[in-house]
Amino acid sequence: MFSKRSRKLILGFSLVLALAGVAALLWLWGRLPQRAFAQGPGEGGVGGQAAMGTAFTYQGRLLTGGSPVSDTCNFQFTLYDAAGSPTPIGGPVTKTGVSVSDGYFTVPDLDFGSGAFNGEGRWLEIAVQCSGDGSYNPLSPRVALNPAPYALALPGLWTQQNATSPNLIGGYSGNSVGDGVYGATIGGGGASGGVNRVTANYGTIAGGYNVTVTAVYAAVGGGRVNTAGGDHAVVGGGRRNTAGGNASVVSGGRDNTASSNFATVAGGYQNTADSLYAVVGGGHQNAAHNYAAVVGGGEGNTAGGDYTVVGGGYQNAVSGLKATVGGGESNLVTATHGTIAG
Repeated sequence: MFSKRSRKLILGFSLVLALAGVAALLWLWGRLPQRAFAQGPGEGGVGGQAAMGTAFTYQGRLLTGGSPVSDTCNFQFTLYDAAGSPTPIGGPVTKTGVSVSDGYFTVPDLDFGSGAFNGEGRWLEIAVQCSGDGSYNPLSPRVALNPAPYALALPGLWTQQNATSPNLIGGYSGNSVGDGVYGATIGGGGASGGVNRVTANYGTIAGGYNVTVTAVYAAVGGGRVNTAGGDHAVVGGGRRNTAGGNASVVSGGRDNTASSNFATVAGGYQNTADSLYAVVGGGHQNAAHNYAAVVGGGEGNTAGGDYTVVGGGYQNAVSGLKATVGGGESNLVTATHGTIAG
């Protein structure tokens, strides 16, 4: 029988820790299975890349009273995000009937799931039960899982594997991809209180703060509090911009909205394109409300008829079919094909 005061676990090449008041060497190393590839065209078959999985192999050495153990033991592994955290984030994972020979043992397929490792620190709590032990004896302190040197070249970047297309998530650890989503990318950005999130397949966020993509094939380049909510919609950047129609675009600016399919707002402030193929080039508080209506810029201008154009100016309005105001101030065209140059 081995008490937790006498049991010592040796893991790693050079890491020295203390176990419950008794000096011990800990020897820890992990191996991940090598990435497997299906044969491609011209190589005898057609297929995609096989998922690597999230399991790893844990190897170590177990001593009692300074002597190596030779026995069959059970191990429990629990994952934490801090050395003293009371709440586990993974496990416990139990491995029974592990052969220990001259102290050496190997635990294959230790798996805490795809969300367990996101670039932040992780600690393993290990408990052991060998012959004659009535229960598991926890070892103390927890073992810090240190990165391989080359892994340090990719801080804040992790993957979620799936059978279709793995998700790639970078930046703040709270950035996330929705359950069941595949082919999504978050390049970076985000922070506490302003996470970046993709909830649809093949959605993309390049960066920014508090950015959301909620439709398939949609993208946000960056900025702050921007949303791409239509299929294939794009927000280039800026702040509080929304591309809500399918294939709609807001290039930048602030508080701009392209809410209809194929609508576009190039920039500016508080501009709206809310009809099919409507366009606002820029300016302030301009609106294109009808089919293929266009406002080039200016302030407070409205293109309210199908195929209408307001080039610019101040508080100009067009409501007649295929009517135009070139510019100026407070001009109004209500007749079909009516035109005011400025």
